[in-house]
Amino acid sequence: MEGRLRVELAGVRPRSCGVAFYSSVTGGWLDTGGLDADYWYRNLRQTVLFSDAVGAAVGAGGVAFVEVSAHPVLVPALQEIVDGVGGEFVVVGSLRRGDGGVDRLVRSAAEAFVCGVEVDWGRVLPAGRVVGLPTYPFQHQRYWASATNPRVADAAPRSRPADVAEEFWGAVERGDADALGVALGVGADTPLRELVPALSAWRRRRDQEAVIDRWCYQVTWRALPSRQGRAAPGRWMVVVPKGVATAQQIADRIADVLTGGGDRARVLELDAAAPDRPGWTMLLSSCIDGDTTGVVSLLAMNDEGVAGAGVRVGVGVMATAVLMQAVLDTGRALRVWALTQGAVGTGVGDPVQDPIQAQTWGAGRAMALELPSLWGGLIDLPMDATDRVITHDLAALLDGNHGEDQIALRSDGAYGRRLVRARRSGTAGEPGAWRPSGTVLITGGTGGLGAHVARWLAAHGAEHLVLVSRRGPDAAGVDRLTAELEQLGARVTIAGCDIADRTALAGLLTGLRTSGEVIRTVVHAAGVASYNLVKDLDPGEHTQVMAAKVEGAVLLDELLADTPLDAFVLFSSNAGVWGSATLSLYAAGNAFLDGFAEWRRARGRPATSVAWGAWAGAGMVEETGTGELLQRQGVREMDPDLAIAALVRAIEHDEQFLAVADIDWESFAPIFTTHRQSPLLGEIEDAREAIESLLTAGAAGKETTEFGDGLRSSDPEELFRAVSGLVRESVAAVLGFGSPDGPEAERNFRELGFDSLTAVQLRNRLNTATGLRLPAGVVFDHSNAAALARFVCAALAERVPAP
Repeated sequence: MEGRLRVELAGVRPRSCGVAFYSSVTGGWLDTGGLDADYWYRNLRQTVLFSDAVGAAVGAGGVAFVEVSAHPVLVPALQEIVDGVGGEFVVVGSLRRGDGGVDRLVRSAAEAFVCGVEVDWGRVLPAGRVVGLPTYPFQHQRYWASATNPRVADAAPRSRPADVAEEFWGAVERGDADALGVALGVGADTPLRELVPALSAWRRRRDQEAVIDRWCYQVTWRALPSRQGRAAPGRWMVVVPKGVATAQQIADRIADVLTGGGDRARVLELDAAAPDRPGWTMLLSSCIDGDTTGVVSLLAMNDEGVAGAGVRVGVGVMATAVLMQAVLDTGRALRVWALTQGAVGTGVGDPVQDPIQAQTWGAGRAMALELPSLWGGLIDLPMDATDRVITHDLAALLDGNHGEDQIALRSDGAYGRRLVRARRSGTAGEPGAWRPSGTVLITGGTGGLGAHVARWLAAHGAEHLVLVSRRGPDAAGVDRLTAELEQLGARVTIAGCDIADRTALAGLLTGLRTSGEVIRTVVHAAGVASYNLVKDLDPGEHTQVMAAKVEGAVLLDELLADTPLDAFVLFSSNAGVWGSATLSLYAAGNAFLDGFAEWRRARGRPATSVAWGAWAGAGMVEETGTGELLQRQGVREMDPDLAIAALVRAIEHDEQFLAVADIDWESFAPIFTTHRQSPLLGEIEDAREAIESLLTAGAAGKETTEFGDGLRSSDPEELFRAVSGLVRESVAAVLGFGSPDGPEAERNFRELGFDSLTAVQLRNRLNTATGLRLPAGVVFDHSNAAALARFVCAALAERVPAP
């Protein structure tokens, strides 16, 4: 190696520099003119003298250490070394793994700055602009400087990916005109007047790609620490679907394990195919005693895998919902853990085995948001659940003290579900590599999202578009859409068909084949939503809500099994990825689609599932008018053109699953975790920082405010009057009442219109005014202003020192 290295570095001519250089090769100061081939060989061959080099820098007066690297792996060692020296030192990193952009670097510089390090900000940040202040102080208007490109600036990530401009600047630095032409999409001899527009287009394209990068997420699974122990002590009810032998065997084994650990367990057999809320409530009530700890439900296991079940919406998800209703009706705060088998896949070699059971995972995420005090979590067992998995892992997880609520148990341990920012993976094709051809079938094709997809397909070469919807030619705007698509060069067929009806869909496909049409691409964008709290669900409505999504996808898979497809794309929703209150059944159907894509791929067929956030002017947001509410909750509407670009990227990169949403985590994460913490968001840095900021807000401030201090000597009646006034004023301010006399003190908060966002705002106002640190769920734990005032009074009274 020495000889090769000397040859390779023979052309290197090191020079002295004006910055002191301390070497881990020599252990001290070194003139950089000596960084020749021999030095770099010794750098590889000799023992690293890192501690000596740091010590030499300290001895020369160094007080600040910044590790400039892709990830701060040496910061702990640096800190340990300077701690041994004694004195005040600053040790910070620069970039971080998965966060390697300019924003991260500037933030690290800011960390150094607040520790006393001088930073030349003029080299980093542009000069600020003067913004006119409001002339009247009580108009409550926002005065933010307008971005040069508002759409991109609002959605762009805080840091652009490190490789966004690498292709361009690499060509510039090498003087490679051909490569630069490829990057810009122009010839090497392009004149300047044409080059400038090309540069502008390149910049816009890169900005848009950065926006899309920020929108894209995936789900991964992290190995959890091994847990030994027992479930929470007490009595457990293990609920099993009637007549399902596998579920019965697992239930009996769970009961044996719990009993063997000193607990009591009772197995209850319920008919999952005929859920009976009053009957189940009576049965549970008769079994509950003072020691009852919780419920383990195997009702989701009533459903067989898709491969053997044919076409149907699973009954297990509705049975689980009715079980939650029955537990709620008993009036007991029992935690319900829902068990599935093969409903999720944890990675390569462990794909989804039963996407029908995945429906319970989608609905369960909504149940966690709506009924946090009753929800334990979701645990998926492998199809060959061994005694070891049940004995050593499951029992320990049921204690609920680990904080995980979405768990996959496998033979090698437990895994926790995590949302992460997407990395471009799969069989990555070149941008523009996928071009639609032949006939493209779009279900939900006359709706908002389907129409956007159709326009892109028509503009990029699709020869024939078959737009399928229940209303078909009678759908609103069909004639205008047809004319637009034909103008773009595509033939258009509008078909009215219930895709959940096997006979109707088979007839449509047969007709296309008879006409000589060859379907090359399928986009399944059909679906309906139904807003309902879990406690209000009716057993009959789950089939209506999920039929188009679930049965439509299965029928398309079966009826096109012999048709070679370029792409099979499923449109799902992030309601199924992280949950959405009031949309449990909708979430269930979408979770099925995500699992079904994985199930289909495992059988060698193409499939891509894209879980969408809110589209501007299209989809559910447009149909339900929920855009403003979603915006307040941190879910921003996406530009349809960029959303389509994200879809195309997913297909070109052969993604199995991609979640696409424009999320303001600073707003969304605190609301999402109002009632219960969620490890799901733990690896999204923006979400984690928002949650940590909320938890620590006010911790460094005064213990009480002027309001709280003024109440220390109040008698109980005066205290209650003052706090009641504060609560009602705060309620009025949050809800926009003109006067604090507006909301009645006994009026239920939910009836007044409180949601998760306004509940957090009210809690924050009260914390600020009183100096208390009220829990996140305090507003919903105390149902009206009077009850909340009594709780705040009690908390303040505890702070008043005894006379």
